[in-house]
Amino acid sequence: MNLKELGKLDYQSKDFDAVLQFVSQIQNAAISKTKSQNVELSISDLREDVVQPSLPIELVLANAKNHDGRYFVVPQVVE
Repeated sequence: MNLKELGKLDYQSKDFDAVLQFVSQIQNAAISKTKSQNVELSISDLREDVVQPSLPIELVLANAKNHDGRYFVVPQVVE
């Protein structure tokens, strides 16, 4: 469930009760037995950033459900 769906949730529904139960489980989770670990990372540990050729547009769009020949076509999410 994402934030958009949470905003539309009916607070009288069983779904909301399930969300509250889940939050309660998270709050009561025993975390005292977990260990924290600091990881040191140096530049020498990272891979070199190498420019490589892009995939052909036809290959990229080959399995796209909807495209206009150059771009993916997706439903509008901002009104």
